[in-house]
Amino acid sequence: MEQAVAELDAAEGDLRIAELARRLGMSLRGLQSRFLAAVGMTPKEYARVCRLQALLHTLDGEATSIASAAARHGYSDQAHATHDLVRWTGVTPTRLVHALRGDRGSDDALRLAAAFVRGSSGGSFL
Repeated sequence: MEQAVAELDAAEGDLRIAELARRLGMSLRGLQSRFLAAVGMTPKEYARVCRLQALLHTLDGEATSIASAAARHGYSDQAHATHDLVRWTGVTPTRLVHALRGDRGSDDALRLAAAFVRGSSGGSFL
C-alpha cells in the first residue's frame, strides 16, 4: 500500500483508481479493501485529499483564481473544487483564500488549517 500512496501523492491525486490497481497488478476491489485497511480511507478519498492539497498549495502560493487552480488540478469545474473545499475544510473558497493570503498568524487561518487536518482522518496532508 506504500506504493499506492506514493503513486497517488506523485500524481497529486489525479490518477484513476482502476489505473492505479492495474499498475500495482491488483484487482480494483482488492486495492480498495487493502488500502482502506492500511490508510483508513478509500483510495478515491485519499486521491481527493491529495488533489485538494495541491489546490490549496496553488491557492496559497500563487495569485490565481479558484477556477484556474481547479482546472489545473483536474477538477471538472470550480463548483467541483468548491464542493471538496467545503467538505474538507468547512469553509467557502473565498474565506479560505482570504485566510491563506492574509495574515498567517490570524486565528482564522489557524482554525482553517486545523479543521482540514482533523477532517483528513488524523493524518496531516498539508
